[in-house]
Amino acid sequence: MSDHINKIKGMTAEIQAKLEAEGIKNTQQLLDHTATEKDRATLAHTLGITPQQLKEFVNRADLMRLKGVGGDFANLLEEAGVNSCKELQHRKAENLHHALVELQATKKIAHHTPTMQQVTEWVAEAKELAQNSHA
Repeated sequence: MSDHINKIKGMTAEIQAKLEAEGIKNTQQLLDHTATEKDRATLAHTLGITPQQLKEFVNRADLMRLKGVGGDFANLLEEAGVNSCKELQHRKAENLHHALVELQATKKIAHHTPTMQQVTEWVAEAKELAQNSHA
C-alpha cells in the first residue's frame, strides 16, 4: 500500500503538482520513477529542485513502505538518523528504539512512540525490502 505524496514531509503544493503532472501520485510511483541516479537527476531537473532535495523525498517515501510507518514515523526515524530502508536494515532494534523514545519525548514528532516490537519488525522488514530492491 502506498501513501499519497502529500504525506511526505517537506512536500509543497508546487512540487506535488509537478510530480502529479509526471504521473506520480503516491510513494511507490515516486520510488519507481527514481530507481537510478540518472532518473533522480532528470526528475529533480523537471521539478526545479536539487537532486539532494529529491533524494530526501525518496528516502522518506522509502521508509513509508514499512508496515505502520506513515509520515510521522518516517520523520521520527529520519530525526534518529535513519534515512532509508537500506540504512535501517543495519540498525540494532534496541538501540534505535531507545533513540526514538528519547526523540519523541523531547520533540513530539509522532502521535506516539513506536513500540519495541514495531521497531524490531521495521528492521526485519527493511532487510527484506533491501534484498528485493534494485535501489
